[in-house]
Amino acid sequence: MLSSSYLYTDFKRVGPQKKRKSKAGLEAPSISALYQRAVDDLTTDSNWLTNCQQMLCDTLKDALMESPTVLCLGLGSPTGSRDARIQLAFLLAACHELDIDHNAISIYDPVFTVEDSSFLTSLRIHCMTENLAPQYTLVNPTILYMPHCDRILYENILRKNWSGDGMRRILLVANCLGDYVDSIPSRKLASESPCLSKIVPYLRCRMLPTLQCCTTAFSSMAIQYIEKDALATLDRTSSFWELPSGKGQQDEETKDSCTL
Repeated sequence: MLSSSYLYTDFKRVGPQKKRKSKAGLEAPSISALYQRAVDDLTTDSNWLTNCQQMLCDTLKDALMESPTVLCLGLGSPTGSRDARIQLAFLLAACHELDIDHNAISIYDPVFTVEDSSFLTSLRIHCMTENLAPQYTLVNPTILYMPHCDRILYENILRKNWSGDGMRRILLVANCLGDYVDSIPSRKLASESPCLSKIVPYLRCRMLPTLQCCTTAFSSMAIQYIEKDALATLDRTSSFWELPSGKGQQDEETKDSCTL
């Protein structure tokens, strides 16, 4: 289950879209047809898919994580982005391999159109309402699938679950967080994203290989978690979980809560 208490402030509802037509005047492919193409593209490289599924299975075992749910944030619009469709196809293929039912997947992105939401719902994925922001307290083991999100979203998720128990419940499939440490001055990162800055040295990171048919879909993405022994060490250092008051990029405005 997930609980949330934050809002997006700049989200605008996107109304129904007219059916698109190609230059030849023919009706454009449906989202279902475009998604099936993405599935076909993904499965053309069977070694890539098999290897990534196995990496995820092995990581869940190493993290001692059983029966996880899935929270997907920042996917992008499946109707408008081939990358988003391929990332979605991989997520569902991985869930199939892990025996995770689609109704255990919650998904949100403020760019979703009505068509996106209808399509995702048809796949039995739980589309979260547009007024919920990605700052969730995770109460169950959770695969956080956050392809190519902004740094602020990663920081908010970490801060909202900032404890040894909270980190035990998270397996992150997202941008390699270590890249931020390598590319941003340490003082700036520690000020703006203190949780991310502190946690990176303790993350076990397994990079996803490049998918040749769509090289941008999984670039710089990795499976990341904190190993049991590292967490035990951090739990003995109580000051590690202390954060400066008011620091970081988290929106502190409290709104009505919602439990999923």
